[in-house]
Amino acid sequence: AGLAPSAGEAAFVFADFKASMADSSDDEGGHEDEGSDDGEGKHKLSKRQKKAAKAAAAEEVRRREAEQVEGRWANDPRSVEDFERLLLTEGDTSIVWIRYMAFHLKMSDLEKARHVAERAVKHVGFTDAHERFNAWVAYLNLECTFGTEDTADAVFKRAATHNEPREIHLQLARIHER
Repeated sequence: AGLAPSAGEAAFVFADFKASMADSSDDEGGHEDEGSDDGEGKHKLSKRQKKAAKAAAAEEVRRREAEQVEGRWANDPRSVEDFERLLLTEGDTSIVWIRYMAFHLKMSDLEKARHVAERAVKHVGFTDAHERFNAWVAYLNLECTFGTEDTADAVFKRAATHNEPREIHLQLARIHER
């Protein structure tokens, strides 16, 4: 009998705290009455809490489904899946790729950011030189900031062959200027 109230007390620390504050004069007698009468109340409260937790989980699922319908992932991607889905629809724009690289950097995953940068420079607009230039500049920034001198130099040489060399040289100067 002594174990059951302990388990109930551990589960409802805040409820017991409030009860003990209200019945501060009757700690012994009040506690025995609470154990016999409120044991069922605590059990009912536990069922209500379980029901409330299920309702909250169902509400979270409904909220996520609503976000999917609204296309929240397109405006504010928060996961790898969101970015990959966004790349399927807007893969020719450099800003999506740059945000995806930044997402991986925020998660402290440099290798995945490099992988995304490689994919970006291979995929982004062969028709739009400006988008292609932006992707290469982002990759160059990534390597100059987080990579070695050798990796930065290799990316710079590749960028100079795929873009206007003068613009890439000027951009590298701006990067080193900061």
